[in-house]
Amino acid sequence: MVNRGTPSRSAQRDQILVSSISVSPTSNTSALTTMSPFVRLSDPIQYSRVRPNRSRGHAGENHDRMHVPPVNGDWMAHLECLFGHEGTQSMVMTVQGRLPRHASQENPPLHPARELFESLPSTFPLRAEIIDGNLILSPSGTPQHARIARRLSRALIPAEDANGWESFSGDVDICIEGPRDTMIPDYCLVHTDAPLWGDREILSSGLIMVAEVVSPGSLEIDRISKPRIYAGCGIPIMLLIDPVASPPTVTVLSDPGDGAYRTMIHTEMGKPVHIPAPVDFELDTSIFL
Repeated sequence: MVNRGTPSRSAQRDQILVSSISVSPTSNTSALTTMSPFVRLSDPIQYSRVRPNRSRGHAGENHDRMHVPPVNGDWMAHLECLFGHEGTQSMVMTVQGRLPRHASQENPPLHPARELFESLPSTFPLRAEIIDGNLILSPSGTPQHARIARRLSRALIPAEDANGWESFSGDVDICIEGPRDTMIPDYCLVHTDAPLWGDREILSSGLIMVAEVVSPGSLEIDRISKPRIYAGCGIPIMLLIDPVASPPTVTVLSDPGDGAYRTMIHTEMGKPVHIPAPVDFELDTSIFL
């Protein structure tokens, strides 16, 4: 792969720009909040914890608010601690801060979510994506989720080998050219010489196909947001595997244009479906059952 870009970083590492962060132990990323645009690591952090309301005869959610100062300037220590709190359904982190000294109209800062994403250490234990300018943190998928992605990868090995491509299953970051959003597809098929953004992300122009496995907690992101984003950056094919639907379905999206996929093949899981060129492969979707 060819490195065609190096992400710039803030000269002052004690200041990190923040946009919107949603944290969910169940991959429920529906609770997004618009946050104050700038934060210093030394500023207190406010967590809004959303828990199911288990009161008899009442359906809904309870909202608890905690105002937590950082431990030795490290908000991630709080994040990891609160993430596993019993009964927590989702968590949104909000902050109050001030404009960093290095920001100006002549030299605008990076997008807040991108700045924070680039500050995360390689050992950060949560899955981090930037979707529509929001930094989304979620845990790893379930065994069923990973199993479906792995079976897809194995099924497409003949197409991969015949064309000299390579694939990844949920373990590589994709930088969406233009907005610089960052996705972690459940599966992606790429050219071996795909360009990189820094040393961490593959640029979306090097992708041939992506696949997403729909999760109960990320229905809107998987079914609506990601197809729009992938089509918008010109990825030729998207496969949407939806075990949550009733009945479960597999959808092949292709021919991107004007921010959408213009061709859709929709089939019930268990039946064969054709993935068009350049992949040109007949996929037996019974492998996902």
